[in-house]
Amino acid sequence: MELHKLESEFFHRVLNAELDIPVHGTLTCGDSTFDVIIIPEISSQGEFTLRYYNAPPPEPKVDVNENGERIPKRTWDEIIGIHPVLNQAWIDNSPVNLQIQRSSSVMSGRPRSGRSKRDFDTRVHYLESENRGVLRLNDNRIALQATPVKNARFAIVGLPDFKTPELQWRSIAAIGSTEQEQLRSIADLLEEGASIQILPTSHRVTLAAGVEWIITLTRDEDLTRGMISHTGSIEKPDGSEFEVEHLILVLEALNYFFAFISGTYCQPTAVVAHDGARRRVWGRVGRFTIARKPVLHWFRDYPGAPLGKLLEALFPLFWEKWNSHRDEIIAIVSSYVESNAISEAGVPQDATAKSFVGLEILASLITKKTIQSNPSPTIDEVLCQYSIPHRTIEAETLPLIKALCDDLEVETKGAYLINEVRNYVMHPLDRKRPARVKEKHVAFLDSDPIKYAFVHDLSQFYLEYTLLEYCGLLRLEHRELLK
Repeated sequence: MELHKLESEFFHRVLNAELDIPVHGTLTCGDSTFDVIIIPEISSQGEFTLRYYNAPPPEPKVDVNENGERIPKRTWDEIIGIHPVLNQAWIDNSPVNLQIQRSSSVMSGRPRSGRSKRDFDTRVHYLESENRGVLRLNDNRIALQATPVKNARFAIVGLPDFKTPELQWRSIAAIGSTEQEQLRSIADLLEEGASIQILPTSHRVTLAAGVEWIITLTRDEDLTRGMISHTGSIEKPDGSEFEVEHLILVLEALNYFFAFISGTYCQPTAVVAHDGARRRVWGRVGRFTIARKPVLHWFRDYPGAPLGKLLEALFPLFWEKWNSHRDEIIAIVSSYVESNAISEAGVPQDATAKSFVGLEILASLITKKTIQSNPSPTIDEVLCQYSIPHRTIEAETLPLIKALCDDLEVETKGAYLINEVRNYVMHPLDRKRPARVKEKHVAFLDSDPIKYAFVHDLSQFYLEYTLLEYCGLLRLEHRELLK
């Protein structure tokens, strides 16, 4: 697999191994210790795991028969080749310590000078026969030093691209007349056919998390796995040190912010943290995605190019709401992202129901009302409060949705229609005739499944812009609905 430079650093310098290269390791589980061969891998689902081989078979228990003969006794697990100690660790989800040895390559067997041993807690992910299986890092983290962090860098692949034209222009315009004369002098000394190329700086944004954190995100020059990649950094504005626990909280907020601007989960694939002496003290590996299918959402489909200044304006507002209502923001963004995933999987009716969950939570958060039965009036109240477009369904702009409102005899307001569709998906039986499915919905909704897709996009549209308005980012333009 093609790796980002920071991903390579994580495997080589933090894990002390390389992706897909077998290394010697030692597993310790309780009082049992045995040598194994470890291969760091990325699964087809993008999950980082550690495959182990050649775990030695356990010493069999011995029974003594009536003649005094010692007879080996093996359990069924041992007969089919599953190590009972690791099997129990899998059942209990207990820590299994893994130490990657200094003599790394199984094929060469030669020690690598300057490479120290690495040991860290893992969990048994699953077991295979012949005493082999898969481990996973404990919370995907590795602690190398028990010291505070000075700065952390992270890699993120597949994030929607953004542009910072003002920054690029300033990087070129800042070349003064004296520097231009020096460049001309250098050009005169070059051999025939050579040239000097002046390139603008990379696109970069600075995300300010209050006065507590400065987060920068810079586009990499090269693609990673065929996708745009970015390198980020996290540090304190005054350059002071901080604890790993605080870094983890910032990364969690970033995960949901990136999910909201991507329409899908797009977390950092690798994080490497340093202390004040520039020593690596901590690392974390995230989920890898080979290719991301673009989904329709507010940032990617913003009129014109998505601008970095939009992210710089939104993140401080998002951070403020995150600190006040972390659990609610997690639930809302999760509903938004998972709804997109369900829709891409070809089940738009369930995606609509999932999206409506996010709308309901958001409306309750904004109005500070507990919604007990029909959420439509409260959601419509919020859409009206923020002047969200298409709150009222008009035949001129949304003819198919308007016709669906008429067919289902629903008030021509988006919140009421989405709630009606959600109720049918969750409760398809008619209350007045419990043995029958709601006939109008079968006739006018199930007869043309594309209508579910339109209703789902309408719900996502409301969710996107209501959350943006709630954060305080006033939008003058919206993506074209149902384009």
